[in-house]
Amino acid sequence: MPSEECFVYITLPGQTTPVTAGRYQLDTTRQGVAVGQFVYGRSYLERKDRVEFDPVELKLRVPSFRTTKLRGNFGALRDSSPDAWGRRLIEARLGEREPTEIQYLLNSPDDRAGALAFGLNVEPPAPVRKFNRTLDLGRLMALADEIVAAEKDPDAPAPKGPDAEQAEA
Repeated sequence: MPSEECFVYITLPGQTTPVTAGRYQLDTTRQGVAVGQFVYGRSYLERKDRVEFDPVELKLRVPSFRTTKLRGNFGALRDSSPDAWGRRLIEARLGEREPTEIQYLLNSPDDRAGALAFGLNVEPPAPVRKFNRTLDLGRLMALADEIVAAEKDPDAPAPKGPDAEQAEA
């Protein structure tokens, strides 16, 4: 499996816009072991208001960090990853049974734990804020039922998200 990577952004205490903090890379060895690597960016380490993601696993220092725990994911990054239901929604949206940890991070909203966000560019993107909108609760329940039914019957048609209806109109 080829290497994947993403940039990690953080919204620092007292701030409203994210800054780039580092880069997370995920590799798989020939033996199938996932190896995660994280490195803080030099400009982030030079900030006076910087914070470490985890005082044990990810201290503020220059060398990169490596882990094979949690499928190559550091605890602080994993805490920012979607929960079990969010993972199911991402799997249904992507049409994949087992996306990589980076795919989960890149396809979840930016209202996550730890004030962290993830992206493919050095500069953080402007917030999209498509989460926490008031939607039709009945439609959301029907979509959830479709996702659960699709897991039980892989031949069932893929669920259509709320954005799909707008695209069809």
